[in-house]
Amino acid sequence: MLLAIETIANPWGFAVAGANGLVGDYLIGKAPTETLVEHLRTVLPLWRVSPGQIGAVAVVTGPGHYMGVRGGVTTAKTLAQVWQVPMVALDAAAVIALQAPIGMLVSPVLDVRRNEVYAGLGRRTAAGIVWHQAPAVHAWPVWREVLAAVAGPVCVLGTMTPPMRADAESVVWARVQADAPASRPAVAALEAYRLWRAGGAVSYLDVQPLYVREAVP
Repeated sequence: MLLAIETIANPWGFAVAGANGLVGDYLIGKAPTETLVEHLRTVLPLWRVSPGQIGAVAVVTGPGHYMGVRGGVTTAKTLAQVWQVPMVALDAAAVIALQAPIGMLVSPVLDVRRNEVYAGLGRRTAAGIVWHQAPAVHAWPVWREVLAAVAGPVCVLGTMTPPMRADAESVVWARVQADAPASRPAVAALEAYRLWRAGGAVSYLDVQPLYVREAVP
């Protein structure tokens, strides 16, 4: 089984996936990421999962809330080191895009700093995301024009500010999906399990957080 930790934005959470699919997912709310281990100790036994059954640890490396990304990556790396298991690193944009329905054109958009976004454009397939434009940092007005130029339906998901969301709705009217159908931790666990079984795991030493948003002094 694989444990995935996702802390890019509130609510934080984690999930476990195995050969038969999702074992369980748990959202922590607005609690500090320092409480992750405490929650894991409480919840994993309820799912009848022991540390010895975890064969890999996955983490969403960002970008996202600075303290969340740092806390999540640190916790995941520590667990992988202690349990002596490999890791799977996931990009936040890919995880968000995987929440879209299969076959849908999707644009994950994450607010990363003043009027800038980390965004991409791709199609959700059963095998993952086929990127037409790989995730990168853009000025919001630039990405707004990318969305406006898309022909046909597009699912816009992410951690946009309310003004950005309203702006997106103005250019892709009736094509913005405000609420994702599945939790980010659950999606992360299922995708990471697929990647792990396909040979996509690495050492905890090779996993680094992706900081786009700067730390608040």
